[in-house]
Amino acid sequence: MATIDPTALQAFLDDPEDGDDTGASTTAGALSTIVIRAAGVDEEDLRPEAGLAELGIDSIARVEIAIRIEDELGVRITDEDITPSTTLGQLETLIDSRRSGV
Repeated sequence: MATIDPTALQAFLDDPEDGDDTGASTTAGALSTIVIRAAGVDEEDLRPEAGLAELGIDSIARVEIAIRIEDELGVRITDEDITPSTTLGQLETLIDSRRSGV
């Protein structure tokens, strides 16, 4: 009978770069899913340089996005972090830096 090394399994689960890169396993993919669900933005409009206001995301949708990021990704996002001029790329970088403790 084979045994599973719990440490190796956790390392594999924690590193999406080693696994299947199907979108939702990456920060960009997860963020895209959150923005689509919270604000109804079309997937083809999502670009790293797109600002939230440019995407038609209002203050209520920004709050919903921040809540979903915290619930789904475990990263707290404040009002100061998510403004109309915040781009998706900036938000992705912020999430990654907070996940890594930087």
